[in-house]
Amino acid sequence: MKIPKFKCFFIFFLSLSFSVQFCFAQLSEHEENELVYKYLSQSTKQITSSIYFQTDKEVYDKGEDIWFKSIVFDNRSFLSIEDSLLYIQLVRIDTGEKLYQRIFPLQSGVGSGNIFINQDFPVGRYRLEGYTSSALKISNGELIRSVNSKELIVGNNINPRFQFDSKIENIDGKEDLQFLFSNLKFDGKPLAKGSLRIVVFENDLIVETLHADLEATKGDHFFSKEFAPIITHFSLTFNNDEHMENFIITNPYNLHHNLEDTNFIDRDFEINYLDLQNDSINFQVKRKGESPPSIYYLRLHGNGIVYYVSKFTFDNETTIKFPSHDLPGGIMEVALFDENFKCVTGQLLFAKKRNQINISLKSDRPIYNPKSKVRLQLKVLDENGDPLQAELGISVSDVIYKAKGFQERNIENHNLFYKQFVDYKLANDELSVQNKFSSRILEQKYKESYKWSEHNLHNNVEASAVLNNYLVGRVSARESRTKKEKEVFQPVVAVFSGIDESKNKIKYLLDGEFELGYDELVIGQGDFTYIKAFPIPGNRVKVSIDSPFEDLEEFNSSFINPIAPLSTWGKEENDEFPQHIYDRPVIQLSEVYVEAKRLDVKKSGYVARLDSLKKLQGNHDYVCKYGAGVLNCPVCGPTDIKPIEGKQYIVYNENFVNRAQGNGVHILFNGNDFKRVTYKYPEYSEEELLELNNLGRVLGFPKVQTFDLPKYDDDALHGIPDYRNTLYWNPKLLTNENGELELEFYTSEIESLFVIHVEGIAQKGMIVSEAITFEVKKGSSNSQDPQ
Repeated sequence: MKIPKFKCFFIFFLSLSFSVQFCFAQLSEHEENELVYKYLSQSTKQITSSIYFQTDKEVYDKGEDIWFKSIVFDNRSFLSIEDSLLYIQLVRIDTGEKLYQRIFPLQSGVGSGNIFINQDFPVGRYRLEGYTSSALKISNGELIRSVNSKELIVGNNINPRFQFDSKIENIDGKEDLQFLFSNLKFDGKPLAKGSLRIVVFENDLIVETLHADLEATKGDHFFSKEFAPIITHFSLTFNNDEHMENFIITNPYNLHHNLEDTNFIDRDFEINYLDLQNDSINFQVKRKGESPPSIYYLRLHGNGIVYYVSKFTFDNETTIKFPSHDLPGGIMEVALFDENFKCVTGQLLFAKKRNQINISLKSDRPIYNPKSKVRLQLKVLDENGDPLQAELGISVSDVIYKAKGFQERNIENHNLFYKQFVDYKLANDELSVQNKFSSRILEQKYKESYKWSEHNLHNNVEASAVLNNYLVGRVSARESRTKKEKEVFQPVVAVFSGIDESKNKIKYLLDGEFELGYDELVIGQGDFTYIKAFPIPGNRVKVSIDSPFEDLEEFNSSFINPIAPLSTWGKEENDEFPQHIYDRPVIQLSEVYVEAKRLDVKKSGYVARLDSLKKLQGNHDYVCKYGAGVLNCPVCGPTDIKPIEGKQYIVYNENFVNRAQGNGVHILFNGNDFKRVTYKYPEYSEEELLELNNLGRVLGFPKVQTFDLPKYDDDALHGIPDYRNTLYWNPKLLTNENGELELEFYTSEIESLFVIHVEGIAQKGMIVSEAITFEVKKGSSNSQDPQ
């Protein structure tokens, strides 16, 4: 079976980076088809993008912003250009509650924004999740995705006040688990009372929720759980009424830690990785027992792409060399096939990437005074010393806001390691948390989750996207005098901004539906994008837009076990969550009482204008022309004088109105014939106003915010307190033609160690990742004086 489409692509790709003659000169067309193009036809069916998040830090207080940059990579670690919408969720890990959902723009695979953490956010661990059309797919009933999230903390886990010892044991070698914790302390003293909630997880799903009264069970505490292999981790929440903290503990007896893929491994064959040299990567292939020489094929592939195939004949042992100069770093699989193209064994290899980029990152001083200027110099060069232009994100934050125990994830090991696996819980392994890896054969447990493995691609069907790269809206009949819906409304809708009349466009309907993509959502940036339908006279229509987050939730409930609801626990729902326990002076107010009147919720700008127009155009109330202040006077009849909201008017009762009919102005009345009222126009909800005007709307992209940077060149600012823990954030900085970049910022009054993180993409798809630290310390002889 020939697949010309894949063959042309593959040879073109290799002609750029590899020696196609070296790879396939010895292979027939039939062999190429069986070993190369069949694999490509399978791997392309499950190609998904991965999303990397860079944030200004990992621990946040309420009232702060999460500043983030998102980079979408395709399977070859290039920027993904097919996605323009990024669906963002901030999810509370222990309950699955979504506290924030919004669509952000992507341009050439890169986006950025900020999320404000209001006072409604509970203290705990969160997952910043990102989804795109290419990053979440389903194939054959199985979810296909790479790592598209980052864990963050809101609250007080910087300096834990609870301390305890924990131990997880496998009971008598069975599949039962015993979890023991002891030596409970609070602020260094034995814990006298309190409560503990233990949430048992299988990946992101809650298996069980347990509660313990620490006062009733003094001393050591433990619980046991059957079928330990499914448990991935535990969430422990301590509460003693004064304080509450959350801890995550990983289960070392998880299924993946002991998995052997016996169906894939033929124990008669063995592949040993020898070494990775400057010009070659070398493997030793062995076969046990005596056997006649036979034809075999050794294939090296990764990222869904076949790099090399070698055809050879051997009986017991041989050495195979592949060129290594242009091999990408990261996870690769070397697989052995027999003469019938059956895979008989394989190994996963982590190949250390050659040092193709040199980064120089320097601050002008190692120590600074509070509120002093920091000058930063950056230079990016390739391995030959030639300058590289790069787009970079840079953050500077207090090191104590780097969460302890978090996975050491950066843009480099995201591409080399994390995104290659379907099961991101393997990221807890000690190998993956290292910033610099050594080349090595990976343990068998990784093969189960390596998404480009030969056996994982077997019988795979075409993957379909869960989310679109656009929103779907529709126009439908609400009330119609015609029988055919196509005669109810015009075949177009108007898309426009409610705050800028110059931003508008026309969209054509197809079977009553329309699409809202990047161009439409940017029209309503910072507000709403409005869509107006045009009904044929005598008809009323409805404009609706599907919610992608509802689609995502429906998908999760259909293909992933829903998260079990948590039972109530003590006074948790009414607890006031504690703030950070700082290691530096702060101003604390013992109690503040504020009393205020309830404010009416104001309608958004454009809808407020609709409200005003409706009150004027749809209101038939009038005021007496004789100046008597009578509302809807039955004597003089309708006038052009409109009532004023909030002003008092006279309203006659029904008896007087009946007497006045036909008597003109000559009628007597008394105090029982009328009452005084304060006039109020009819109230319409925003939804009613939209329906009355044949409108629909959807949130546009968030307004672009910039990170505030104080400048202490002005002496007047020195008297203002400054306790910023993030000193600098810029998600998009470009080096010049010499690969250089210079920037300045000011320190705050926090005396601590600060870390500068630089991450981004350089020319030729090279990854930039570097970090240095500096100290802020008042009065140091090595520090810079305030300017």
